[in-house]
Amino acid sequence: ITYHFSTETLRGLALLLFERPKNDVSSIPNVPLTSTFPYRSANGAACFVCEVDGEVRGTLHERYRCLRCPAVAFEELGPKLIEHMGGHILFDQDLRDKHNVCGLCLSIGLCEIRLARGAGGSEVVDISRSRCPNLFKIKLKNARKSTKHSPCTNTPLHCPYCDSNAAPVWKYSLSRHIDILHPSANKARFEELWRIDDEESTQISTKFKMKARKRKQMTATSMLRISEEHSSRVALRQ
Repeated sequence: ITYHFSTETLRGLALLLFERPKNDVSSIPNVPLTSTFPYRSANGAACFVCEVDGEVRGTLHERYRCLRCPAVAFEELGPKLIEHMGGHILFDQDLRDKHNVCGLCLSIGLCEIRLARGAGGSEVVDISRSRCPNLFKIKLKNARKSTKHSPCTNTPLHCPYCDSNAAPVWKYSLSRHIDILHPSANKARFEELWRIDDEESTQISTKFKMKARKRKQMTATSMLRISEEHSSRVALRQ
């Protein structure tokens, strides 16, 4: 059976599908370019590319960045991004004295992560009340466990000395946070919240010292010609 759809219908469907998973971008798998994917027009231009009118091309692709290493490419979002930022927080000399560095983008005092209770009472990131240009849903239960392949445990935690309504503090910054904002507190009492074992520290340090991989001057995405006639941008103009 062969189904036939008009270009107008496919543009609209592409836009609809594009809008739905915006808060779950990190969970969408990467699919390599092939001679048949994405679908191309007779002149070789990619059809039904999902874009929003008014945005610069590549905005979504370039969304997750490190402010201090713009050349670093995050092929896997989530743990790898947090691990990279965690390396800066722990070992970047320019950040070691800061107590409010964002664990997702390294901005200082600009971002805010809020937590809520999810299904089954587990703690989750409240996307609607959090703000960060690199914001995505973090699986906190898994992220708080250090493993060989994912050693970083830097996640937002409630400071035991802050008001219950205060924004959480990233684990790697919690010790400095207590030193600076709660100097008279018994810091050792909650050491298990901010303590990092030697294995985790060593792995993060080793990866941080590795030379950052330079981006290719021209990626497959930038080489891809896009058919303006078939872009989902057009659906918004009709």
